[in-house]
Amino acid sequence: MSDSNKKSKNYKLSSQETVYSKIIFLLVLCIISIASSTLTTFIVYFHTRDVVKTISENIIPSIIASEKINASLAYAHCNAINAVITNEKTESSYWTLYRNNMNTIHSELLDISKKTPFDNKQQNLILSIMSNIGVYEYKAGCFVSNDTVLSSNEFTNADKLMQQQILPDSASLINMNSNKLDSIYNNYTKKFYIKTTFILCLGFLIIAVLIETQIYIYKKTNRILNLGLLLATLIFLISTAYSIYSLTSIKADLYEAKQDSFDSIHSLWDAKDAAFNSKTLESLYLLHHETGITQNIDTINFNTLSFSLYNENSKSGYLADNLNNITFLNRKSLKETIIQDWENYITIDKQIRTLEDENNHNDAVTLCIGTSQGQSEYAFKNFNKSLDNTIDINQTNFNNYISSAYKTLNMFPIVIIIFTILMFIFVILGLKPRIDEYTI
Repeated sequence: MSDSNKKSKNYKLSSQETVYSKIIFLLVLCIISIASSTLTTFIVYFHTRDVVKTISENIIPSIIASEKINASLAYAHCNAINAVITNEKTESSYWTLYRNNMNTIHSELLDISKKTPFDNKQQNLILSIMSNIGVYEYKAGCFVSNDTVLSSNEFTNADKLMQQQILPDSASLINMNSNKLDSIYNNYTKKFYIKTTFILCLGFLIIAVLIETQIYIYKKTNRILNLGLLLATLIFLISTAYSIYSLTSIKADLYEAKQDSFDSIHSLWDAKDAAFNSKTLESLYLLHHETGITQNIDTINFNTLSFSLYNENSKSGYLADNLNNITFLNRKSLKETIIQDWENYITIDKQIRTLEDENNHNDAVTLCIGTSQGQSEYAFKNFNKSLDNTIDINQTNFNNYISSAYKTLNMFPIVIIIFTILMFIFVILGLKPRIDEYTI
């Protein structure tokens, strides 16, 4: 063989080795690129899943449980006061209601302390609430004994403990959890677009790698399109679009669940707590019978709280403002029902105070604790029932949005893994025949 033929053959072999090495390199680069895209997508997915799980299974149930505790505390205190002003003992109706409320409170406190990961401040707050509730129950329990005759003025210490320590601590627990919820949600929304933009940018780079591989194969083999690479590119585009769509859909579901449904639930529970405190102040007003200035203070406190909840003259207040934010279809009728029920209750409260001012204390007490139509307890229960119905509707909406988010989350990894496997298969099937052509 002549030297020129040897050189030609060596050049050809060298050229084949170069092409072979380059195709192998491009194959590895494609696989690494696709794998890195999948890994990045899964990192975002796991963070999104953790946020949804933390919000829906930990923080929000803790807030609702704390709201229930707060309302139950106010309701229990109101029932205790009603029992005192009617001089009931042992197994009477109001003491029974009081005991049921306290059992619910103990159960809820124990439940959230077990299920919810609290920090030291929250744990100390729960311990403080539990400890003070024990002291309160002892003070209130003194009025249950048939052998004990106590003045209603002696109930003041129990009232102060509830009003100045237990209820504020309970409200602080709610605020801590609410602030934690807002922090996690706001952090998630701030980083969402950064993460999805990063996925898109990485996607453009990987598409560039696939296109560059396609161009190189075309130059070396004169084949216009490599079917395997083309299918891998199309699947990658679909996979990226699916990832962005799914993550955006989860974000939208979480927005509706948190910002719409739960914020309404939270506002309605706040309104419920304020209403129970108002009812307590109404009973406290009668407990302070013939105390003059103390009763006037009770009335001022009641009016301040009730006006902040809803001002009939200006049609404004906490209750009206938050009902405007509820977005379900029958919002208007429910809003009108709730406000009408509250106005009915306020009308009866005015009658109670008029009777008390006219020295008709027994009639005022009867009107306050009465459960028949036209009496305070009946009107308040109607208002409370309307609030509960509205909370239930929002809770159903919240559950539906969270279920939708979980449905997408559960499907997401399966779809992405399938897409990734298909991309690997098509890239290998597309390049293997070309590699075999240049194998020496």
